[in-house]
Amino acid sequence: MENYLTLQYLILVLLTRVYLMQTDHFPFIYCVEKLYQEKKYTEWETCFEELDLDPKPVLDCYNSGIGQALGLQYIDEVNALEPPKQYVPWIVVDGNPLYADYTNFVRDVCKAYRGSNIPRACLGITRPVTIGPNRVGLHVNEL
Repeated sequence: MENYLTLQYLILVLLTRVYLMQTDHFPFIYCVEKLYQEKKYTEWETCFEELDLDPKPVLDCYNSGIGQALGLQYIDEVNALEPPKQYVPWIVVDGNPLYADYTNFVRDVCKAYRGSNIPRACLGITRPVTIGPNRVGLHVNEL
C-alpha cells in the first residue's frame, strides 16, 4: 500500500501543476480519496477517465523525474510549516492553526484579510473597517 500512496501523492502534486484550475484537480483529488476509502488503492487512474481528463501530461511529467522533485519540494514545505502539521487538512491563518474548525476557514481568512480589495468570498460575511491609510481590514459579522 505504501507504494500506491507515494505514487498517488506524486500524481496529485503533478495534477495541480498540469491542471491549474481547481475545478479540474479538486474533483480528481476527491475521486482518488474516495477510492482510497474504498481500499481501491490501484484504481486511481480510473479518475482520469471518469473526469474526462487527459492523463498523458501528468504521466509524462511523472515519468520525466519532475514529479519526484516536486514531491520532495512539497514534503520539505510541509515539514517546514510553523506550527508543524498535525493532521490533514492543516490550515493556518495568520500563524494560527484552525484545528477542527477548518470548515469555517473562509470566515477566518476574511477576518485576517488586510488590503484594499475585499475578496468576493468575504462579501456578506464581513464589513470593512479602516485600519490605516489605504488599508482596510474586515470585521466578521456575527452569524
